[in-house]
Amino acid sequence: MSEVRRAVREGCDPMDRPVHPGTTVPGRVTDYQPHVDGLRAIAIVAVVAYHIGIPGFVGGFVGVDVFFVISGYLIIGQIASDLRAGRFSLAGFYARRALRILPPFLLVLAVCFAAAPLFLFTPREFQSFALSSVFAPIMLSNFYFKVKVGYFDVSADQKPLLHTWTLSVEEQFYLLAPLLLIAVFFIDRRRFGWRTGAVAAAMFAASLAGLLFVTDRDAAFYYVPWRAWEFIAGGVVAVVGVGRAGRMPRVFLETIGLAGVAAIAAAVVLIDARRGYPSAWTMLPVFGAAAVILAGFAEPRIVAARLLSSPPMVGIGLVSYAWYLWHWPLLSFGRLANFGAADLAADIVLGGIVAFLLAVGTYFLVEAPVRKWRRTVGRGYRPVWVVGAGAAATVLMAVIGGGLGGLEYWRAGRSPAITATGGEDAGCRMVFDAPLVQPCQATVTGLVLGDSHADAIYGVLAKDFGDRGAPAALVSKGGCDPVAFAEGQAQGKEAKGCDGFGAFFDRMTTVRAGALRFAVVVSRWNFYPRHGRKDADFEAGFRDMLALLERTFDRVVVVGPVPEFTYDGISCVALADRYGMGRQKCDVPRKSVDRRRAPQVEAMAKVVAEFPGVRYVDPIDLFCDATACRPYAGELVYFADTNHLTPAGAEVIGKRFAADFVWAANGGGDRPLAAGALEQFH
Repeated sequence: MSEVRRAVREGCDPMDRPVHPGTTVPGRVTDYQPHVDGLRAIAIVAVVAYHIGIPGFVGGFVGVDVFFVISGYLIIGQIASDLRAGRFSLAGFYARRALRILPPFLLVLAVCFAAAPLFLFTPREFQSFALSSVFAPIMLSNFYFKVKVGYFDVSADQKPLLHTWTLSVEEQFYLLAPLLLIAVFFIDRRRFGWRTGAVAAAMFAASLAGLLFVTDRDAAFYYVPWRAWEFIAGGVVAVVGVGRAGRMPRVFLETIGLAGVAAIAAAVVLIDARRGYPSAWTMLPVFGAAAVILAGFAEPRIVAARLLSSPPMVGIGLVSYAWYLWHWPLLSFGRLANFGAADLAADIVLGGIVAFLLAVGTYFLVEAPVRKWRRTVGRGYRPVWVVGAGAAATVLMAVIGGGLGGLEYWRAGRSPAITATGGEDAGCRMVFDAPLVQPCQATVTGLVLGDSHADAIYGVLAKDFGDRGAPAALVSKGGCDPVAFAEGQAQGKEAKGCDGFGAFFDRMTTVRAGALRFAVVVSRWNFYPRHGRKDADFEAGFRDMLALLERTFDRVVVVGPVPEFTYDGISCVALADRYGMGRQKCDVPRKSVDRRRAPQVEAMAKVVAEFPGVRYVDPIDLFCDATACRPYAGELVYFADTNHLTPAGAEVIGKRFAADFVWAANGGGDRPLAAGALEQFH
């Protein structure tokens, strides 16, 4: 207990000055305020409980918003205080930030690098981890995780560095915030507080308005412009609010302190990310945190401040940063080892108990010693050396992380589950918003159309059609619903970035009748209807799509939906084989697969019967028997992830429905599309 008490007195950022005991007169923002560490405890417990999946913490992710408010309060308050005192140094500021953030972060990153080969088995997993480990050390992982939403990417639970996006957002904000405060200070030093408040209010309003009206929820989640208002809220409390704190009546401070805690608790219990987040509801935890900080600063004896200042709360708050760093990689690697499934008991042990113990060790062995030395940083050339060393360390870790990508070739050569995917790619591709992978060297008589599922099957079909003298080209865009664009409209979130693919359908009607003989349409049919499309709308849209295709092509083959799995096929089989566990862990019940796809399959079969030039083929029985669906057969693995085929899986479809594809290729068109003419659609 004495160690905790000593840590309580020594530990709070950005400075470590104790509050004078026995007084209720507000001190300075730079004085140590134990209730802020208690607020950190609430934030980290909420985040960890949410990631573990503990019932009742459905909105626990709002703990990140609370962290942002605390950060803005402490850091902006420190900058303003140092500017007023004439001791602010930009190099010193960045040096202290580097010493605060980097030592535990680089430690966790190094452990993740060492653990990755034990839990990641496929080239795709290694590539994803390697890329994220390049962006994480240089504080750009928020951009990576925003952009990397491809359908061959691994799921969130399989990204051990996903949580580093918050550090990236924070450090990007503090690249600019000190410069802006310096500019305001030198414009008018005497009215620095009020001018800073005015600028902050304008930026706060702009950032919050952008959040409320932006249509891209992913951008609002990951990017600084739509998160800045949360830091600013804390900064306004530090620069403007504390100046009036001493004049606020006790009853008012009691009220806003308890109301702030209640607002955060309500956000943790009630806010559901499935409704879109961040949103207007984000104001609940942000304003709640700001109220608690202000009330506790003004009157440390209020109920909320006393509860938050208790030794257990402060102790948790002191190790909150390290706990945040450790908990997610442990959860991620643990779930990878459990075939992608979350296990509540195991997650509590890993993300809760083990991560907390590691956090305590990290605090006393890494953070506390560095903090003592950090107090001496600020004069001469030492800050420059610290910043330079920090930059070199982050670049080195990024280079090491990038080098991990080379392990994918080593993995591919050692794992039978990976080498047994079979097949070779061939043909010419037109993937919209991406370069033409291989130019068409021959005339084109047909097209393979669709989303990333069409891309997955195309290599096998291209070879088969080419061997039959009917070359086919791929026209696809991952995440783009061909049914929606045949209707001339984009549906739901998946429509983002699909403009070029949608324009293809508009231009398709300009092709001369008979210029193209056939089309094969492949899509994740049962995915898009679950994202905003009703079953009746799907049937009508599917009918419109076939009508459009029939006007352009002589014959059309529609490939039905493949089964979907709970864990990546290649990874699951590789994991089972490596540790001697049964491959049946990779199976999914046939009943659940049928239930998921039934509405679309029934509608597709019904509509296809209305078009004599269209055939429907259903691949479900190739991968499922009466009881289960399997991503493997013998030594072959048929699924690269949860829903995309490997070349071996595509080859099974190609062989089973060869007669249907031959029927399509033998359509009546006699004027093939000349080489290069496909580029008119791009």
